[in-house]
Amino acid sequence: MQHSVCTLCITVVLKLQSLHSNAHAFAPVSIGDRHQLPKKTPMRIIPILLALSLAFSCQSTEDSNKNIESVVPIDLSEWAGEVIQFPPSFAPTMPAGREHLLFAPGWRTPGTDNSWAYVLLMEIEEPNLNAARIAEILDLYYDGLMGAVAQGKAFTVPQNPATVAIQSDGTDSFQATVTTYDSFNSGEPLTLHMLIERQTPSASSTILRIQASPTKPGQNPIWPAMQQAIDSLTFDD
Repeated sequence: MQHSVCTLCITVVLKLQSLHSNAHAFAPVSIGDRHQLPKKTPMRIIPILLALSLAFSCQSTEDSNKNIESVVPIDLSEWAGEVIQFPPSFAPTMPAGREHLLFAPGWRTPGTDNSWAYVLLMEIEEPNLNAARIAEILDLYYDGLMGAVAQGKAFTVPQNPATVAIQSDGTDSFQATVTTYDSFNSGEPLTLHMLIERQTPSASSTILRIQASPTKPGQNPIWPAMQQAIDSLTFDD
């Protein structure tokens, strides 16, 4: 359908060019001291309007297809994975549970689309986690993680390097921002934007499906890729 519309658009434009090249055939006709335009002249507006209409239609179709084609299947073999039991050694006061992580290719390379882009499937052995408790758990996690990784490095980070802000997007969805320091690289300030989905698999536990990136949702091609990655994550048992 797209090709037929574009072909028709081109045909009309070519016809319009032909009419323009023969414009002398429609030159004003002298009647005494006055000039009178031929009656056929207003009809020349119709091909112009039609060409513009079809051009906009063609462009809109192409733009839509570009958006669809931009979401391509990812190769999960390129995403490094890790499973950690909770509480982790770097955050011993976290509740019991576990997490499954997938890291985007090149996530440790600063300044790229994939920098610090990864997904986490957290299972917390606590029921009905609300926004405040989710923020508290993330704060414990990133305080411990960045503090532990910074040890022995040429730079230092604050004792409690993470600050978490969270807001509800709906019944079981949240957006969060973690402001911390990149202890894995330079120790420079790092802000992670997160999309969080809460699930309740049992009366005693909560699952958090988390996507994280320094870029805001929708502003980087990595977000559709992370959605595919988080959808692929499960716990084996």
